[in-house]
Amino acid sequence: MVKCQAWTGCALVLLLFSSIEISAAEETDAAAESAAGDDSAGSSQPGGLAEIVVTAQKRSESINKVGFAISALSGDTLKDLNIHSVQDLTEVVPGLTYAASLLDTPVYSLRGVGFYETTLAAYPDVSVYVDQVPLPFPVLTSNVGLDLARVEVLKGPQGILFGQNSTGGAINYIAAKPTDILASGLDYSVGRFNENRVEGYVSGPLAEQLRARLSFMTDQMGPWQQTYHAPTPAKNGSISKWAARLLLDWTPSEELRFELNLNGGLDQSEPIAPQLIGVSLQAPDSVFNGPALLAYPHAPDDARFADFSIRNKPRSDNTQYQASLRADFDLSSDFSVTSITSFVRYDRDENVEFGGVSLNTPSGTDLGDEELTLDFAKVTSFFQELRIANSGSDPLRWLVGLNYDHSKVYEFNLYDYAGSSEADSPGVAASLGRNLTNTPFYSDQTTDNYAAFTNLDWDVSRWLTLKGGARYTKSDRHAKMCTQGGYGGGVDAAFDHLMSLLHGGEVFPPLTANDCVTLDPVALLSVRQGDIGDLNEHNVSWRAGVDLKPSPDTLLYLNVSKGYKAGSFPMLSASTSYQYLPVKQESVLDYEGGFKVSLFDRTLQLNGAGFHYDYTNKQIRTQTVQPIFGILNNLQNVPKSTVDGGELQLAWAPVHGLRLSAGVTYLRAKVVQFVGTNGAGIRQDYAGTDVPYSPKFSSSATADYDWSIRGNWMATIGATVTQRSVSYATVGPTPIDRIDPYVLVDLRAGLATQDGRYRIQLWGKNVANRFYWNNVSHPYDTVVRYAGMPVTYGLTLSARF
Repeated sequence: MVKCQAWTGCALVLLLFSSIEISAAEETDAAAESAAGDDSAGSSQPGGLAEIVVTAQKRSESINKVGFAISALSGDTLKDLNIHSVQDLTEVVPGLTYAASLLDTPVYSLRGVGFYETTLAAYPDVSVYVDQVPLPFPVLTSNVGLDLARVEVLKGPQGILFGQNSTGGAINYIAAKPTDILASGLDYSVGRFNENRVEGYVSGPLAEQLRARLSFMTDQMGPWQQTYHAPTPAKNGSISKWAARLLLDWTPSEELRFELNLNGGLDQSEPIAPQLIGVSLQAPDSVFNGPALLAYPHAPDDARFADFSIRNKPRSDNTQYQASLRADFDLSSDFSVTSITSFVRYDRDENVEFGGVSLNTPSGTDLGDEELTLDFAKVTSFFQELRIANSGSDPLRWLVGLNYDHSKVYEFNLYDYAGSSEADSPGVAASLGRNLTNTPFYSDQTTDNYAAFTNLDWDVSRWLTLKGGARYTKSDRHAKMCTQGGYGGGVDAAFDHLMSLLHGGEVFPPLTANDCVTLDPVALLSVRQGDIGDLNEHNVSWRAGVDLKPSPDTLLYLNVSKGYKAGSFPMLSASTSYQYLPVKQESVLDYEGGFKVSLFDRTLQLNGAGFHYDYTNKQIRTQTVQPIFGILNNLQNVPKSTVDGGELQLAWAPVHGLRLSAGVTYLRAKVVQFVGTNGAGIRQDYAGTDVPYSPKFSSSATADYDWSIRGNWMATIGATVTQRSVSYATVGPTPIDRIDPYVLVDLRAGLATQDGRYRIQLWGKNVANRFYWNNVSHPYDTVVRYAGMPVTYGLTLSARF
C-alpha cells in the first residue's frame, strides 16, 4: 500500500481511489424541497442532476464548488430511504460507522477516526449539528432526523469552522424552514413489530414579517428481541419516542433576520440487549456463578435472540429540550454579522443490560448477571457564537468569529453484578472480607471551551483559489469521580477490610456509604472525597489548500489540515485512582486531494478523494488488570496511528426518471505505536494492528426509477445495497472481537401523484434478513455483541397540502 507522506503520495492514492457522497435528485426534488421551505435548494437542467447548495463553510455554496469531501442528501431522499437517525445514515455514507455501547451511548466514526467511550461527558470525534448549532455529546442526537431539508456530512478534520472534537468530521442537519405560504404535510408508516410512525408539519406566515413551522413525530414499535434461555421468557427492544420542533423566522427589516428554534423530545424505548458470545471468568474459583456462566449457551446467530435480567428489564425515560436563536444583521451590502445562541438540557433515567445472560440460583432467585439497575444523568450545555463575514460573491471571501460553550454533565450508575464470578468467589471474600454484588459510582464534569477562528478564500483568478484558516481553542475541564459504598453492596466495609489488610492490620476510621472508596495507588488508602482532576488544554487547528477550476464543470483540490479533539476523564467503577487518569487531546493531520467533475450535460457527477492521516494520541477506552478485581476499564492514548484511504462516488441520471448512485471508501488504518492491554487482559505491543471500527472497504449503491402511469399518477421502484468488510472492536483484537463483513439490501416501491401531493410506498429494510452486528464488548465475565436489526418492512402514506 502506498503511504502518503506528502503531496505526491496523496496524488498517487487519488489516482487509485476517490470521493464524496452526492444526492442524485432530479429537478422536481429541488423544487419540492424549495416549496417545503429550504432556501438552499438549487436548480438543474431537465433530466439532469440537481445542484445542491451546502453551508459547509458557514456560507451558502454549490457543493461542487467546495474544495473538500462532503456527502449531502436531501430531505426527500432521506424519507425515500427511511433514514431517520445518524445510525441509519451509516447505510448510505461509506466510511461512516456506528457502534452500540454498554451504556446506551452511540459511537460514531468517520474514515476510521472515532472514540469508543460510554461516558456521557466525553466529546466525540464526529460532531453533530442542527443548523450549525452544536449537539456537543452523542447522546443528544436522538431527534436530529425530524423534518429535514438535507444533511451534510463533512469528512476529515473540521476544526476551523466547526471547532475541536471533529477530528473525524462533522454532520450538519438542516431543518426544513418556514414557508411564505400555508403548507402542511403528514407521513404515516405502519411496519413490522407493530410499528406506527407519524411525522408531520404545519408551516406558513403568522404576520407580514413572521413565519412559523411546527414539526412533530412519534414512533411506537413493539419489542423485537426475545430471550432464548432465561428462566422466564421475556421480550425487549420496543420503541416509544416523541419529538416536536417550532421554528419562528422573523424579518423585522431587510437587514435584520432572526431564527428561533424550540424543540424537545421524550424517549421511553427499551435499550437493546447484547448477545452472549463468550465467557472469561475474572474469579475462576467462583462457587456457583462461574460454572453457571461457563455452561450458559451462547446466543444463536439471530438478531432477535438475547437474554437479559428479568428483574432489571431494559427501560428508559429520557427527556431533552433545546432553545436556539440565530440573528443575522447586514452591516452593509458586503458585510454581515451572525450570532448563534443555544441551550440544551438532557435528563436520563435508564436500566441497561450488558452481560447478556440471566442467571437463577438453584432456589429460583433471579441473580441477573451484569447490568445497570440505576442510570441517572443530567446534561446541560450553553453555546454562543459571534462571527462577521463579507459577501460570498467577493473574490476575497473572509470570515472571523468567536465562540464559547459551557457544559455540565452529572452521571450516576448503580452497577449490579450479583450473577458475576466475583459475587461468590471465596478468594475475593478472603481479600475483601465479603463478596460484593453491586457498586454505585458517579461522575460530575464541567467543561468550558473558548475559541477564536478565521477562514479565507481568495479567487486569484477564474481558475485558481487559495484557501486558509485557523482556530485557537482553549479547553478547561474539571471533574470529580467517585466510586461509593452505599446501596447495600457493602463496598465501604469491603474497602475498610482491604485497607487494613494492605497496612498490616491497622484500623482506619470506617468508610461511610457516601464516602468514595477508590484507593490511592501509592498510599493504598481510599480517597474519601473522590478523585478530583483538572484538564486544561489549548491548541491551534489550521487548514491550507488550493482549488483549481480548469473548466466550469471541473474542480481539483489539494488540502492539508490539522484538527484536535479535547481530552477526557472516564466515568467508571474504579478500584484505584489509576483508572481515573484522563486522556490528553488527540490530533489528526490530513493530507488530501480530490476532484469533482460534472459530465454529459450534468447528468453524471463523479467525485473522488485520496487522503493520508497522521493520527496522534488517539483516545481509546481500554483495559487494565487490577489485583483482586481482575480486568477493569480505563482510558489511554495510542501515541501514533495512520490512515491511508480513498473514496469514489458517482451520481448518474442516464435517462429521465432513472437515478443511480454508488460510492466506495477504502481504508488502511493501522496502529503504529502502542503498548497496552486488550480485552482479554493481554499486555503487549500492538503496533501493526487495525484501528477499531475501520473496515477496509465500505460501499453503498442506490437505484431509483419512476415513470408515469395512467392519469395523474407515477410509479416508483428502488433499491439500496450497503456493504462493509471485516473490522474489529478494539485495539489488539482477539478473534472474538471481530465484526464480520456483511451486505444489506433495502427495497421500495410506490405510487405518487405527479404533483407530489400524495404518495404510498411499500418498503423493506435488510430484506434478506442478514444477521450482522456493529460492536463487540467485554463487560466483565462475559463477551457480548450488539446485533443489527433483522428484516423490517412496512407501508408509508404521505400527503402534502
